[in-house]
Amino acid sequence: MHPAPRPAPARTAASHPGPEAPEADLRRAIRTDAVAGLVSAPLLLAAAVPLGGPLGLPVPLLVGAGVVLVVLATFLWFTAHAVPLHRGAARAVVVANCAWMAASVAVLLVWSPTLWGVLFVAAQAVAVLWITITEAVALRRLGGPR
Repeated sequence: MHPAPRPAPARTAASHPGPEAPEADLRRAIRTDAVAGLVSAPLLLAAAVPLGGPLGLPVPLLVGAGVVLVVLATFLWFTAHAVPLHRGAARAVVVANCAWMAASVAVLLVWSPTLWGVLFVAAQAVAVLWITITEAVALRRLGGPR
């Protein structure tokens, strides 16, 4: 005699992500990006003068980066919370992050930062690269032109 067959395990959102999983991942990535910017911007603006010398970067450049971060992070926050999620805005987030990374390389080539300045710029560029890859992968998984 054979044992009774076991019922199939119930499908859950965790075991079988549905179509909402890529959108949730994209929202989470953009929200993380926004929070990083909203935390970094005021710190950069408040510390631009004391950081300029040790980093070997001009204070107006640091202040300008802080202002851009405020604007970008605000856009990111509203994009992450828009209903429905606007994929064009999400693509703009990826493009803006790519522009930020390109600007980081330009800063290293145009100015002569100290070793601390190089590490500072490189660290934030690597962080932006990581979140941009996360956003781009989630956006690609989401698919479609919506």
